[in-house]
Amino acid sequence: MSTRHRAERFAQYVGLELKGTIIARGFTAKQVSELTGRSPAAFNRWINGKAELPIVALSESCEVIGIEPNVIVENAYARMIMDFGELDGTQYEDEAAEVIGFPQVPQIEDSAADKGDWELASYKNDGTHNEFEGR
Repeated sequence: MSTRHRAERFAQYVGLELKGTIIARGFTAKQVSELTGRSPAAFNRWINGKAELPIVALSESCEVIGIEPNVIVENAYARMIMDFGELDGTQYEDEAAEVIGFPQVPQIEDSAADKGDWELASYKNDGTHNEFEGR
């Protein structure tokens, strides 16, 4: 995997990690976009990994939902390592997730899909990623 491809995937994971954390903290993407003064359409692209999330928007969003930005970044990087391995080529099995500190975001109930018209994501403690769409 090229350095560019790895960096692009990491940027997607940061957006998806923020998205899962927004939901886990009881917010909707629309609420966070409004509270940060961001366009809902742009915010939706960022948290769905369709466009790179500006670092300023990450910082503002984290302040709104009450989490340090480094937690989002570290969890996204841990996910990337699980999917693509370390820079030195070391690969991990799914069972190794706890060893390298895979993200431990609380599991989201299916009722989160009722929070709006946004595509939502949840992260389970077992390291799997579920996506579902709102109404």
